[in-house]
Amino acid sequence: MKTLLTRFENQFGASSLRHFSFATGGGISLGYETVTATDVYRWDGLRRGGDPRQPHWLLQYSLAGWGEFEADGVRHLVPAGQAFSARIPSRHRYAKDPACGRWTFFWIMVSHPYVVSRVFRHGELMNGVLAPGEEVPAVQALAALFFPVGADPYAYDREGGLFLAMLELERWVFAVRHPAGGRDRMMEFVRKWVLKRLDHFLSVEELAAAYGMTRSNFSHHFRQVTGQTPAGFIRDLRLREAIRLLGRKTLSVKEVAARTGFSDANHLCRCFRVHRHMSPGMYRRLHPGG
Repeated sequence: MKTLLTRFENQFGASSLRHFSFATGGGISLGYETVTATDVYRWDGLRRGGDPRQPHWLLQYSLAGWGEFEADGVRHLVPAGQAFSARIPSRHRYAKDPACGRWTFFWIMVSHPYVVSRVFRHGELMNGVLAPGEEVPAVQALAALFFPVGADPYAYDREGGLFLAMLELERWVFAVRHPAGGRDRMMEFVRKWVLKRLDHFLSVEELAAAYGMTRSNFSHHFRQVTGQTPAGFIRDLRLREAIRLLGRKTLSVKEVAARTGFSDANHLCRCFRVHRHMSPGMYRRLHPGG
């Protein structure tokens, strides 16, 4: 696979600058450039314009060399494979590092109100340095905004692409904040506890007590770590087990409900329709082999 630097060089040569407006409001500016030792390159986040009540979001990703980013009096280097994310306007600055003779990067300035508000919900994206390698889906989605599909430069839905990049960036932040090991351990604890007691109703209070936490703390921690509510995770476990048991043609829907902790067959059917968009009976007809 070609590196991002190679893709940008092949597509744009030395530099590129474009802007796109969205019918729903706001827009996006896309830039790719290289600064050298003789270039003047220094920006103050309070002097870039913009309304503090309607801020813009800037992300700048280093492709080669490095620059520097400073916020709250702390200076960070931003080498290849890293980026800085900043609110415009706000108190920060970024510049080339005199010790680096050549810094190549792409940057994205977003004024789409919804995307900006979503991004700045995450403290990590408010005037900070990030370290997602170029293979990370969020970086690939951001870079894809520069490359149209086919010969028509407007063929690419950049607003849709921007939403995708935003979601991928949120997923990356979540994964960094909650490493898979801790997340997986907690989910495995709940899975084992539920499956051992599958034939009776298990409350979140009971599960929290087994984990050594209050219901409120457990629910908050579980959702923060996994992105799901405990009740939703328990329901999905029960539904997956119900699907497995529906493959046993000798079991009635009532028996499947009893074995998977649903109060009765009607409760199972309601959950099945809401979350699997069909009844248990239809599922059996569509999956005769179980």
